[in-house]
Amino acid sequence: MATTLGATLGERVRETNVGGPLEIIEDGVSVWQATKNGSPGRDTGHRLKGVMVDGATYTVAHDVRGRITTALNLDLTYDNNNRLAVADTGVIQEYYLYDATGAMVARGDDDGGVNAL
Repeated sequence: MATTLGATLGERVRETNVGGPLEIIEDGVSVWQATKNGSPGRDTGHRLKGVMVDGATYTVAHDVRGRITTALNLDLTYDNNNRLAVADTGVIQEYYLYDATGAMVARGDDDGGVNAL
């Protein structure tokens, strides 16, 4: 286990030859795992089909460009530059703003909160 800036990083299990993450184990417990049809793994093209986080399983969907559009009960939309623009829980939406260089500079929500980064 490695430590970075005071945070302990668990064991990372990766795909052979590709290196994509398959599982994160902390203190001997799987806290994140890529799943495919209820079993560990990824779909064609190494896309996530589902994830298990702290024992709960979530479906992951992609658009034709390969961007994740649904995950962890969030609907995700992107701008014309393929940057995350909106994360929608169905209850609240969070918006992301970028500068001309593509760096995220602020995020806001539909409750009127805006946070500069």
